[in-house]
Amino acid sequence: MAFFQLDAEKLEPGDVILESGSGKISKLITVADRPLGARGDARFSHVFVYVGMGQIMEADEGVRILLANRVITEEPERFLVLRHPEYNSLIESSGWQEDAKHLIFMALHGEANKPYNWRGVFGVKFPWLGSAPNSFFCSQLVAEGYRRIGVPLFKGLEREPTPGEVTPNSFLTEGCMLKAVEDCFHRLPDRPWVAELAANRYEVMKNEPIPLAQLSHQSAQQIVKLFGKRVDALTARINKKQTISSPQDLYLTLAFPDLPEADQVSDELVAFMEMNSPVKQIPAFIELQKRSFDAGLALNDPEVKALIIRTLRKDVASSEQLLPQLQLATQAMKNFPPPPLKKRSIHLWLERNMRATVEAQSGLQQWRKKMLGDISA
Repeated sequence: MAFFQLDAEKLEPGDVILESGSGKISKLITVADRPLGARGDARFSHVFVYVGMGQIMEADEGVRILLANRVITEEPERFLVLRHPEYNSLIESSGWQEDAKHLIFMALHGEANKPYNWRGVFGVKFPWLGSAPNSFFCSQLVAEGYRRIGVPLFKGLEREPTPGEVTPNSFLTEGCMLKAVEDCFHRLPDRPWVAELAANRYEVMKNEPIPLAQLSHQSAQQIVKLFGKRVDALTARINKKQTISSPQDLYLTLAFPDLPEADQVSDELVAFMEMNSPVKQIPAFIELQKRSFDAGLALNDPEVKALIIRTLRKDVASSEQLLPQLQLATQAMKNFPPPPLKKRSIHLWLERNMRATVEAQSGLQQWRKKMLGDISA
């Protein structure tokens, strides 16, 4: 049985990856989603976007950031990688120079942990249903990223579809500017532990603490459920209309200087985060990664050793791009919230943990480089 891994080295920021699912919901989406002018069999039910630095973003149950190399499958033909032929030139022509290659990451990363837009999914076919605010379905997230960076996805149409009108198979229509890219998967060694990763790739990816100081989707839902309505009610007391739909909304609202009970809510949120934040799992994640590489090398298997070297090289390259972004985010958190907003305990907690994440990632990067040098010698 052969398994294949999405190769981040062959991807470019902005690449759109379509996926054909096999579950009941996927089949239902495929049947319902047949846009006029679709090229081919319109068989895809899901889509995500490569944002660079070895990461993908997708809306599936909610918006999340995942490692691209965790996309492992027995059937690479169920995926189709698409690339915008004018992506770089359009970004440069719009005046973006510095960090242009990370632009789509910067445009979307603030949406992480927002809920899935089920209403919007059905609203595509039944417009009278409308769409839920501050939430996304898969193709809506991808199209929104392109809209924010000013790169059109379609041409020759009477009007550009709004992100909420774009479905997975819209990317197969004649008016879509994206073009297929071949050979973006590589074959993995035929080993039993690979099968475990491929058995349920979504569970593997959701349960792995991605080192981006992002909350798990489940924790994000809990925060909104536990604190959202309470803070909405507090904002109503100062005659402000607010609907908390994500942790980011909550952090910003708690910075309102005149928000009643804000210090108490902030302290309670810190206590919740201390118990649930994946930041605490990062040291364990690092140790687990080290042990897994050591165990692989102990097998004295040339194929496994080659895989470890390739993985380390990818991780080093990704972290070289990711660490500066995390450092910028840490600096931004240090200056958040700006006056006249008020910095409370939750903002100080977020700053400390972002700083700890950067330190942990820096240490892991040093270890990766040393191990890569040792085993490549």
